[in-house]
Amino acid sequence: MRTFIRPLYRGLITAVAVATLVAAGPVLGACAAVSVVPMILQADAPPLGLVALEQHGSFFEATIAAGSAQTFDVDRINPNDSVVDARTYVGVVSTIVNGGFGAADSTAVASGASTWVDYPAETLTLQPQQHNAGTFTVAVPANTAPGQYVSSIVLENAVADAGTGQLALARITRQAVAISIRVPGALQPAFSLGRASLGETAGLSVVSVNTSNDGNQHLAPEGTMTVSSHGEVISTHPITMGSLYAGMSTQVAVTLGSQLAPGDYTMSLTLTDPLTGVAASVLDVPLSVAVPDLFEQGTQLFAPITGLVPPVFTPLLIGLIVAGVLGLLAVGTLGVRRLVLRHRARVVVQPVS
Repeated sequence: MRTFIRPLYRGLITAVAVATLVAAGPVLGACAAVSVVPMILQADAPPLGLVALEQHGSFFEATIAAGSAQTFDVDRINPNDSVVDARTYVGVVSTIVNGGFGAADSTAVASGASTWVDYPAETLTLQPQQHNAGTFTVAVPANTAPGQYVSSIVLENAVADAGTGQLALARITRQAVAISIRVPGALQPAFSLGRASLGETAGLSVVSVNTSNDGNQHLAPEGTMTVSSHGEVISTHPITMGSLYAGMSTQVAVTLGSQLAPGDYTMSLTLTDPLTGVAASVLDVPLSVAVPDLFEQGTQLFAPITGLVPPVFTPLLIGLIVAGVLGLLAVGTLGVRRLVLRHRARVVVQPVS
C-alpha cells in the first residue's frame, strides 16, 4: 500500500506545480511586461486672441438708444508659429452659478441682446502671428426698454488641439469678449431668492438657492448663508457673487465642509447688492436629509465574497483543481498497474498431475 501512496503523492505534487506554472504564466508575464513610463507634459500653444479695439477696457461697452445702432472693431489674433483655423461667432451670454460671465458655444440659438449683434459666423484661416481685423454692428430695436444688456463674440480653434507629449488632452480653447449695452432710461434694480435644494458632490453636502435678477440693472450681491440644526447654527458661509446680469437667473451654491447626517435642518440666506443697496433674503427654509432605505428595490445589502478576491486568481484556482484531479487519476492508474504486475510475478505455477 505504501508503494502505491508514494508515487501518488509525488504525482500530485508534480501536477500541482505544473498547473501553478501554467495557470500563473499569463499573470507573471503580464507583471513582467509592466514598465513605468514617465509622464512628459509640454507647454500648450498660446490661445487665440480676441481684442476689443478703441475701448477703455477689455470688453465692448456703449450706450445705444432704442432704434439706433453702433459699429465696433475687433482684432482676431493667432499668436502661434503655425497656421490655425479659427471659428468665430456671436455668443449667447448667461449668468453662471454663483454669478459671473458665461458664453454659450456655437450651437446655441441666439436670444436676447445677441439677436441685436450683426457678426456673421465664419471660419478664419489665421497665419502665424497674424492679426485679423473685423467689424460688427449692434442695432437696438426701437421698442427696447431702458436698462443694461449683454452679449458677446467668441473666437475658438475650429479643430480640437491634440496637445503634445505623452499625456495630451484634445481640447478647444474659446476666447469670449462681452458686449455691454446700456439703453438710456431709468434703472430699476431688483432681485429675488427662490427655491432651495440640498445636493451632494464628492461626499460633501451642497446647498443651492435659485436666484433671479428681476430688474434691468446688473448686480453683484453679497451676504451670508447659515445652516442650522434644531435652532443651533452649525455652518456659516460668506457669499460674494459675480455678475448677476439683468433679467437672468442662476443659483447660489455653497459646498459645506462635510456631509450632513440624516435629519432635519434649516437654511437662511441674506444677500445685498453693495452698489444699489437692494436686498433679498430667505429665512429658516427647511431642508431634510433622508435616512437611507436599505430595503429599497435594487439595493444590495451584502457584496458577494468574490468581490473581495482579485479576479486574476480565478484561472489559477481552476487550473489547480483540474490538474489535481487529472494527476490523481493518472498516478492512481499507474499505481494499480504496478500492483497487478507484482501480484502476477508472485504467482507459483503448479504442475498438472
